[in-house]
Amino acid sequence: MRYIIFAIVSVIFAFVCGCEVSEVDNIYIGAFGANNEEVTNSNIVENSTDEEDFLPVDYGGGGVATNFKVPLDPEYDWEVTQSWASHCKDCTKKGYGKGQADPNMCNWTHATLSSCKYGLDFNLPGENDNGKFVLATGEGTVKKAGWCGTWGNCVVIDHGNNVCSRYAHMQDNSVTVKKGDGVCQGLILGKIGNTGSSEGSHLHFQFENCKAEISISKFFTDGNAAPKCVVGKDIYTSTGKYSALVLTNKPKEACDLLGEFAKKKFNHGATLPVPGIKSVSCGSLPNCPLITSCNAEKDHLFSDDKYLNSSVREAAQYLYGECAINGKDDGGLHQSDIITIAEGLKISMYLFEQVSDCGNNSAYVPFSDVKTTDWFYPLVICGLQKDVLDNSSLLFWANASLSFEMAAKFLVRSAVNAGVIELKNPSTGSFDKIPYDHPAYKYVETLYAYAAIDTNFTSYYPETSITRGQFVRMAANLSPCYCNNISCDGACTCDQVNFACSNSDSGSDVGGGGSGGSSSGSSGGSGSGASDSCGGCPSGFFCNSKNLCQCMAKCPATGCGSDGCGGFCECSSGYSCSSGYCVKTCVPQCSGKDCGANGCGGICGNCDYGSSCNASGQCIANPDAPPCKPIDCTGILCGSDGCGGICDNCKNGAKCRAIKINAPQKYLYYCASPSK
Repeated sequence: MRYIIFAIVSVIFAFVCGCEVSEVDNIYIGAFGANNEEVTNSNIVENSTDEEDFLPVDYGGGGVATNFKVPLDPEYDWEVTQSWASHCKDCTKKGYGKGQADPNMCNWTHATLSSCKYGLDFNLPGENDNGKFVLATGEGTVKKAGWCGTWGNCVVIDHGNNVCSRYAHMQDNSVTVKKGDGVCQGLILGKIGNTGSSEGSHLHFQFENCKAEISISKFFTDGNAAPKCVVGKDIYTSTGKYSALVLTNKPKEACDLLGEFAKKKFNHGATLPVPGIKSVSCGSLPNCPLITSCNAEKDHLFSDDKYLNSSVREAAQYLYGECAINGKDDGGLHQSDIITIAEGLKISMYLFEQVSDCGNNSAYVPFSDVKTTDWFYPLVICGLQKDVLDNSSLLFWANASLSFEMAAKFLVRSAVNAGVIELKNPSTGSFDKIPYDHPAYKYVETLYAYAAIDTNFTSYYPETSITRGQFVRMAANLSPCYCNNISCDGACTCDQVNFACSNSDSGSDVGGGGSGGSSSGSSGGSGSGASDSCGGCPSGFFCNSKNLCQCMAKCPATGCGSDGCGGFCECSSGYSCSSGYCVKTCVPQCSGKDCGANGCGGICGNCDYGSSCNASGQCIANPDAPPCKPIDCTGILCGSDGCGGICDNCKNGAKCRAIKINAPQKYLYYCASPSK
């Protein structure tokens, strides 16, 4: 009974007071509880400095994970600034308590609270660890993700056998997973920060009992056991090799199909439901490629390849191999550029083969800003015939930015027409800004159901612009021929180059092998061990799942701007980037106004010809203006002049004709021969 009461009190104390010691200029102080009182009570656990109180107890293999690795990027010289409670004397000897009111580390949190006495604090000197990646120690399922009280922003992963791992104090808006997601070893979970009961950036990590949420004495199984306090000269030997920490965890932006989770696809936390995965036995992928006449190289490297995220590179290579995308004029993909409406329509229709059997009426001009000589003219005609595109608007706006709403509609309509997916229309939505009655609802929900988008899209507005990198991933993730959507049976792995499930020992060059990147990035062998035998990559790069040296994206300390790899670190919803800092986004004030300034440097709208904007933002009639001013018909083959007449520049004797469509006062203009 005494033991039970003690355990309950310990759990309650952990929730109230937190479990942290943090870094300030590389010196550590006690954690602060709910009343900002320093936790220094050494009597919470009696005789807490005695080694015999902390005999190691190994809780088993941890479910599906075969080993557990230090949850940190191996590129950096990490320090262990607070170790297990049983190591407190060692930490004190190394001076971690020097300069504090109580220099004895054995009176501090890890040594006094059962909830975290087997916890570890990882740091870089000063604040250099702020913003660095936090990696999953092993495979498992996310039990918690988000705000965890005194733990700050945290992630808890369930590895099976009642063994969990906890990652605490991460940056705001940096957590990449959600509850219920499956994760693989090395998946980026978020960024190191200083949230909760923490007085300096650091990562608190511990294994814990999933049910009791109390730390357990489980070791890493990659050669580290339980790392003691290490700093500076403790880390490297004279030969420059690690002597205290074995760092082999490799950052991953997305998970491959592994073990127990082979029936799911993990894409920054988005879980692909069963309809999105195609189980294939060894051999050719059925009905693949989608474009049988393409004959393009399947491992194409864009000129800006070294700057591409691995997930974007793989998706873009696949789309190139299906003749659905080309590089820009300089041969680069430019993943961070905003994609245009015309480009989005092209990729959607070419990938799902919606251009092979539609007409091309050289006299039919459905939009007033589309010419028969435009490169996208055939796509517009086919898009209307296949119901991928509609002409409810008089303008196509080919070079305007593609919105999330239009991207979803183009892709889903094309894929449904091709019979590769089914349209979803759930009764409960997943998007904060897109209600059930919105025209885009069923399209964005379908994208989400097939894991074609990341979870951060759930906070997007329908009109949010989409980048080229985001769109190519959406498109590829809807295809049944893209390897990320394939679960190969047995010992086979998906070979994108040959559109096949191949045995890993057959020597097939999946994804282009070691081409591109660094010569040292292709030194790995075949099979599952290849990724562990890659050679070293230059500083600022890491070896990805394709054995290529990939640029390590790093957001600036100011909060936003270039990530150093050709990408851009975005701000959270409601904020925009200004000179490298995230600032509150200005909300236009247009309620009750038709025109005039919106308070954010823009306007609420323009008045029609013959009207002018008054001081209250209302359009009022201008008695001095002519009744109507026809538009300039230059360059318009056939269409309304805006004043009841038509622009008639039809050729070869044809005349401009109009027919009513969809609704009153809506007309479709086209050039027809005089006999019609």
